[in-house]
Amino acid sequence: VQWVQQLPHALSAGIDINILETWIIYLAIIALSMAFWKRTGKPVLLGLTLLFLFVSFDVREDYEQGQQTELVVYKVNKHTAIAFIQGREAVVLMDSVLLKDESKQRFHLMHHWWNRGLQQIDKRPLTDSICTDFLFKEGSHLQFGKKRILLLDATYKPKQMPFSIAVDYVLLTASFKGKLPAILEVYKPQLIILDTSLNYYQTKDRKAECEGLGLEFYEVGEGAWVR
Repeated sequence: VQWVQQLPHALSAGIDINILETWIIYLAIIALSMAFWKRTGKPVLLGLTLLFLFVSFDVREDYEQGQQTELVVYKVNKHTAIAFIQGREAVVLMDSVLLKDESKQRFHLMHHWWNRGLQQIDKRPLTDSICTDFLFKEGSHLQFGKKRILLLDATYKPKQMPFSIAVDYVLLTASFKGKLPAILEVYKPQLIILDTSLNYYQTKDRKAECEGLGLEFYEVGEGAWVR
């Protein structure tokens, strides 16, 4: 499966199986084939044992996927994509261009969705207001479980507050043209996430800005950010 997936233009849509599970299936097929040709019982027992082991792995994975909670900022060059995963459901926020580009979604996002066993995926533009059992979004503010997130994009509207608001993560996109010192007058972030809508020079400038302010940051260009 993995060899076929690496071929040019090849995609194993919806299939997710690791190397160990692949070997278990191969060995089970070999054992059962030997039992058929040699008419002996030991290979049958071995083959059935391997199949039972494969099913056990699948049952355990199914349980773990049903309990999973994950926040992901994807690495998609020139775009913004964020997934909020709860069990087998997910809300995925994307910029308007990526939302319409099924090809890029397939290559950059969908394999992760298949890997997580997602059955219900709600794809939304970044500007949407959202209220589900596990995610709330109003304007630039998001609440995912106990995590508070501030989305800095072109729609962000500065606020004047008599006190500081603690947020866990600030997701900084290319469309946000403001400066971080102004954000720090209102918010106290634990981590600044620089997403891949930022180009090389924008990322370099934002990193320097974070370092100058003593802010912890993560550059998604180095790899998808997962919590």
